[in-house]
Amino acid sequence: MRRLSRGLTLSMVVAIAVAVGAFVAPAGAQISMAFGVRPASAPSPEPTVPDHSKIRTVAVLSGIGSTLAVQRGRTFGSKRKESAIDDWSLDSFVVSRVREYLGDRFTFKDIQYDVRAMARLPDRIFRDSNKTVRAFFNTIPKDVDAYIVVRRESIPLPSATFGRSPGLVLFDPASGDNPPIIIANYAIDVLSPTKLDVIATAPAQIRYRADGEPYSAELIGDPYFKPSRDAELSDPQRERLRSEFER
Repeated sequence: MRRLSRGLTLSMVVAIAVAVGAFVAPAGAQISMAFGVRPASAPSPEPTVPDHSKIRTVAVLSGIGSTLAVQRGRTFGSKRKESAIDDWSLDSFVVSRVREYLGDRFTFKDIQYDVRAMARLPDRIFRDSNKTVRAFFNTIPKDVDAYIVVRRESIPLPSATFGRSPGLVLFDPASGDNPPIIIANYAIDVLSPTKLDVIATAPAQIRYRADGEPYSAELIGDPYFKPSRDAELSDPQRERLRSEFER
């Protein structure tokens, strides 16, 4: 397959803009990839479009950047390992990027929260009825109109990964000739601060060009990212993968 110019952009901002009722693709939302593209078999689910006219003050929470799952898919001897990536500071990066793109729409309130505790919450829409979810949000101020939450999700993906692979994942397919797949399986919710009612929600999306359809957030990566037989990455691989997720 002919090599294309590399550049990986997860259109997190596009999904957030949809979630708050303003679907505007930012500059740089288009993507060109090395070693081709594996688009979803169908566009990703349609996000909800709410009435956000009464939302003025928001707090942004991200819980997707604490761990990285590395999976090796094999007929025999499959491996999956999760490792801490707190040193990548991806959640701080996500929060700052959300605020950058939505700063002219809302007033943002800084709040302190336990990022790793958020990462351990269920990989689905947070419900007030879940005791673990309720305990987490009881530690967070409620004096805002809404939370913008970036959380791990179990969206079914077109790649042949085991399970639904929530969060950040590097998947090495069964065939040794196939390059690994870089996955960002997350969702963005706008929640009320009292009962955690869902005002809006949107899945992670990729647009291969600015005016194209949104697809599930997974891309064929560089063969350089192939993990070891034990599903481990070298320090140089990890550092470069960090850059890919940021982009």
